[in-house]
Amino acid sequence: MFSSHLPEPVQTGHSSTAIPATVYHAHTRGEYHYPTHRTPYLLISNFGSCGDYRLNGEPVQANEELFYFANAGDELEICFKKQRSRESLLMLFDHDMVHEAVDAWAQSPAYLLEHPFADSRKTISIPSVPFA
Repeated sequence: MFSSHLPEPVQTGHSSTAIPATVYHAHTRGEYHYPTHRTPYLLISNFGSCGDYRLNGEPVQANEELFYFANAGDELEICFKKQRSRESLLMLFDHDMVHEAVDAWAQSPAYLLEHPFADSRKTISIPSVPFA
């Protein structure tokens, strides 16, 4: 799914693994708040002006030079408090797709050919740090 608007805040408690793959590419000029919630696998980026977030309780800013990747089950709050123009890009990844991609990356081509349906389901945890 693709949306040109940021998501409307919903009741917290939704399952972080049941959210379909979605891309939000939205332009905002004013304040926006999405309360703390558990995320699916999620890429967070902003262009123009930075976006203010709380990721696992820590304040972070994403801009065109720094992005974040949230793990399934991380806690995120979106808190755009300043009246400024920003372009936000949020990419929500399907839980199974992320695990399949990591399995494909971690295994040899020979192993994948011999075990095409193997699923290691290893725990995937990417650090909550800014990536350049």
